[in-house]
Amino acid sequence: MVKLFAILFQVPVVLSFTDFVRHPTWNIPLHQKLQIATRRPRPVCSYHHSRQTLSCEIISSHTKFQDRTCKDWHVWKTADRLESYGLSLSSKCHELPETGTTNTLIQQVILILRQWGDEWAGRNEWQGILNKSSLLHEVEESIVTLGFLMEFINGRDENEEPITIVDVCSGKGIFSMLASYIFRNNSHVAKIIMLDKAEIKWNHVHIVNVNAEEEKRPTIDTWQCNLHEFDEVVNQLESITIAMVGIHLCKTLSPTCIGIVNSLGTSNCPFFVLAPCCLPRAVQKRTIGKKSVIEIRQFETEIEKETRKMAKRRRDAAMTRKPPARPTSMSDQINILSDNGEDKAEAPCWKCGMLGHVKADCPSTQITGKPQLIKPPLTEIDVSNVLDSERPFDTYCTLLSRTIQRNNVTIVDTGLVNDKVTHQKGNWNNGRKSIYIVSS
Repeated sequence: MVKLFAILFQVPVVLSFTDFVRHPTWNIPLHQKLQIATRRPRPVCSYHHSRQTLSCEIISSHTKFQDRTCKDWHVWKTADRLESYGLSLSSKCHELPETGTTNTLIQQVILILRQWGDEWAGRNEWQGILNKSSLLHEVEESIVTLGFLMEFINGRDENEEPITIVDVCSGKGIFSMLASYIFRNNSHVAKIIMLDKAEIKWNHVHIVNVNAEEEKRPTIDTWQCNLHEFDEVVNQLESITIAMVGIHLCKTLSPTCIGIVNSLGTSNCPFFVLAPCCLPRAVQKRTIGKKSVIEIRQFETEIEKETRKMAKRRRDAAMTRKPPARPTSMSDQINILSDNGEDKAEAPCWKCGMLGHVKADCPSTQITGKPQLIKPPLTEIDVSNVLDSERPFDTYCTLLSRTIQRNNVTIVDTGLVNDKVTHQKGNWNNGRKSIYIVSS
């Protein structure tokens, strides 16, 4: 078997098949080992090669393979593309931060990408980050966002509290990683939080954090949570001053993110940039004769918030209230009949949720048979006619921007374009999204 394998794949017999597969110096997938083995010239006298010579040959082949593979990674292509052409912008007028600031930022990002390539290209844990086909687009969108964020941070006073950057629906965290390097030695940035619902392997983020303190970069925290668990997210963020960033938020995530920003208020969240991605179902699936609306949360005071939470607790308590066990003995039945009602306060009323009485004696005049919930402050946007407009996505973004409770809200058309052939021909939503909503 070993000789047959050696003949087919030109592998010296001095190594067994097990050695070939598990050799400690060849830490690459099996199919790649076989490819390299078939490319390697047959030795003049394979049977007399020493193990030391063969080990050197394997190391050399592995190095050549790794070098060739690393050079092809998208991290290098992205850096070269940015250096040669800058951002992929359309010929129409775009509204990015001033040219000098943007160009300086692009040069910084090019250096960062090449540093990442030198340190991590070729490593398995970085394959899905530094060698992803969409890396150029993600980096360009991060550059645009960083430009808006830098303008805001550079305008803050020295005595103001440092900002925590929150990257909503962060994915693998390209923006957060770039921000950590861009804001090196910047006392205005305390740290960065990546927030995503998906179960993502964030091992590469921990690698980025290893030298962060030594290099005086903000560290990156990773939070796995659902953005739609509204109160939980707000409770986690309301104790710090944040700059909220949402790049390519799909469907209802954009309205939800705006609601979180509104709930936090201007003191907790003085900066917000949002790049919506696609339209929610309420826009795309209309019902004839029926109004399609999207609800977005608004700011509520501490008193309003506590009243709403108290109503929620009452309802939950009433819904989980267990009825008393059915009496089984004569003595238990006598005790129940002789009960003077003193234990009625042990469980909340099924109707109003208050203690001290049961549903039959409830004094509440409410119509519903369960404790009433209190809705948070909401605003509605009518999206019934969005698809009828000439530019549906632009119309949708305009409607979203009007619900943000900030004095300064701007819709920016960055001019970013897609240089690839679209895969959904004829679909108005198949193009690259270039609209950013910036508020401060």
